[in-house]
Amino acid sequence: MAIMMVIIGLGAAVFGYSLTFPGADHFRSGNWVPGPAFFPRLLTVLLILVTGVELVREIRKRTLRKSEAASAAGGAFPPAAKNSFREWARDWGTQNALILLALMFAFPLLLDSIGFAILGFVMVFTIAWRLKAGALKSAVFAAFTVTLTMFFFKYVFYLDFPPGLWSPTMMF
Repeated sequence: MAIMMVIIGLGAAVFGYSLTFPGADHFRSGNWVPGPAFFPRLLTVLLILVTGVELVREIRKRTLRKSEAASAAGGAFPPAAKNSFREWARDWGTQNALILLALMFAFPLLLDSIGFAILGFVMVFTIAWRLKAGALKSAVFAAFTVTLTMFFFKYVFYLDFPPGLWSPTMMF
């Protein structure tokens, strides 16, 4: 749970830093184009939301465990057991937080060599799958999200992502 709080804190710090970036006050070809602050803000808001959902799930799970333990002990709470590192590492929420941190650090390092299409798919698929969406739903959601993101950046922001290992031809 502490890792999730750290992730939320880091997200808030990145969002705060992005407030120093120029805003969206310019136009290109008569159309409004968001400034450089848009994407970091969008990602940090999504990061904070996803981590917040995972944090709420963890708090509910712990509250349920405590109430079950209290009812089994006749209403009195048993003394707090010391959690070992193994128990902490086996916890689903802890694993999700560590995987999310690893993906966040690996993404910018691998983006140029692997490319956005593959790396974005792997990242979105992994996050959706770890949030128990199922393999097929995660794959469809990841493919849709990456395609929509590439389309949005290409035709709204006029930016291309690094092609990396595979450069799909977008037929829009």
